[in-house]
Amino acid sequence: MTHKSEQMAPFQLVFGDDEFHVTAAAREIVDALVPEEERVFGLESLDGRADTVDHALSILRRLEESLFTLSFLGGRKLVWLQDANFLYDTIIGRSEGVKSGVSALAASVKSGLPDGHVLLVTAPKVDKRMSLYKSASEIGQVQIFDQPNKPQQADKAARGLFTDWASDLGLQARQDVVAAFVERAGTDTRTIMNELEKLGVYLGEERSLSTDEVERLVTPSREIPAWDLADAIGRRDLPRALSVLRQLVFQRVSPIALIAGIEGRFRDLVLLGEALDHGWAALSSSGRQDQLNWQGLPLEVAEQYDDMLKADPRKLNPYRASILASQARNYSAAELEWCQRATLRTHKRLVSTGLPAAVILELLVVDLIRPKGRKRAPRE
Repeated sequence: MTHKSEQMAPFQLVFGDDEFHVTAAAREIVDALVPEEERVFGLESLDGRADTVDHALSILRRLEESLFTLSFLGGRKLVWLQDANFLYDTIIGRSEGVKSGVSALAASVKSGLPDGHVLLVTAPKVDKRMSLYKSASEIGQVQIFDQPNKPQQADKAARGLFTDWASDLGLQARQDVVAAFVERAGTDTRTIMNELEKLGVYLGEERSLSTDEVERLVTPSREIPAWDLADAIGRRDLPRALSVLRQLVFQRVSPIALIAGIEGRFRDLVLLGEALDHGWAALSSSGRQDQLNWQGLPLEVAEQYDDMLKADPRKLNPYRASILASQARNYSAAELEWCQRATLRTHKRLVSTGLPAAVILELLVVDLIRPKGRKRAPRE
C-alpha cells in the first residue's frame, strides 16, 4: 500500500500475527512521513513490550509525553509505539490501571494531536472492544495482518506467497517443490521470505529450484499439529506418518499425547467402520470430497457411540466425519481390532521401559500401517 504523507491520518494502527507484513506496513508509513535525513528529530520510537503492569503504565506515560512534546525543529513528528503487548486480553492488558491508561491515551489522541504529529502503533493483537481501536477506526487508519487460522487456508496462503516472491527473485519451482517448501518451512511469512532469500543466494545464476535443494537447505521450522500424525496413519501413508512423527518429536510433543491421539483415532475408526459394515452409514463420492450419509442408526447403537465419541456421531462436522469414514475404509474390522491392541501395548511400553520413546513410536507406526489383511469394500 502506498501512502501520501499529506493525506495520512494522525493515528495509524497496524496489528496482527503476521509480523512480517505488520512491520512492512509500518516501515512504509515511516518512509512516507519522515524522510531518512529527518529521522533524528522527526521520528521517536518506543518499545511497547511490557513485562509488568507498572512497566506498561510507564510506557503509556512516556508515549503521551512524546506525542505532546514538539520536535526539536518544530516540524513533523512521528511517534511509533512498537510491538505493544498490552492492548489485548493478557494479564497486563486486563489490569484496570492499564485499561484506564489506554483509554486516556485514546481520548487524548481523539481530542487532537499537535499539528504535524502522528501516532503509529504496531502490535501482535488488539482488542477491538478497546477505546483505542475505536478511536483509530474513527479518526485514523487501521490495518490488520492476520494469518489464516485453518491449516488448509494457511498452507494455501503460504504457497501463494512463495510463488509470488519466488517470481520476484527470478526463481522457478514446480508445484511439488512449492509443496515441499511449505511442508518444511511452514506458513510464517518472515520465515518464507528468509528461506527464499537463502535459496536465491545459494542457487546463484541457476534459478530452477528442486525438492532436493529444499530438503537440504531449508531449515525445518514448521509446527505440525499432532492430529496430522493420526491422519497420516488413517490414510496408511507410511512416508508421511514417519515424517510427521519425527517433526513432532523435534517439536518436543509429549509421547503420551501422541499415543493418546492415535488411540482416539482408532476408537473413532472402529465405530465408523462398524457403521459402514452394518449399513448404518454409507460413503459416496461427490466431486473431490467423499460424503458420509447416515441411514438409520439404531437407537441403542447411537447411545453407545454418543458415550464413546462424547457426541452423537451424526452431529459430527460433516467434513471431518467423511474424512474419518474414508480412513475407516482403509482397514478391515480385524485390522482395526489388531491396531487397537497394538496401540494399547505401546502405551504401556512408553511408561514401563527405558527405550527411547521415538523408537517405540516409529515401530508402532510401521506396524499400524503395513498390510495385515483384506481392506473394506470400495465405496458405492
